[in-house]
Amino acid sequence: MLIVQTNSVYVRPHRHHAKSESLHVVEGFAKVIFFDDDGKIEECMEVGPASSGKSFFLRTNTARWHTQVIISPYFVFHEVTNGPLVQKDSEFAPWAPDGSNSEELANFQAELAEQIRQWPK
Repeated sequence: MLIVQTNSVYVRPHRHHAKSESLHVVEGFAKVIFFDDDGKIEECMEVGPASSGKSFFLRTNTARWHTQVIISPYFVFHEVTNGPLVQKDSEFAPWAPDGSNSEELANFQAELAEQIRQWPK
């Protein structure tokens, strides 16, 4: 599927069971972040289009907690995963807010931004 997101989008950290996932950047920039089970960053990479010199393709075959933070006004990417789409194959991180409480979300995003700023630690 082709996905377009703005930099105001919150992508709740999640993982996919028994699924692989590939991301191919078409336009824009984002940080793709992988976490451990406690919500600490294990890996943080900036991705962008091939012409940018950044990583433009990413594939994961394991059930790793992940999210993306859009750093350009918008981010366009092609995502491929094996189907069918079954809701129970994705799990949201229990340590990440669901986005319904704006104060809780703002606090989480500020903490995540600080972790990203300090990466690697």
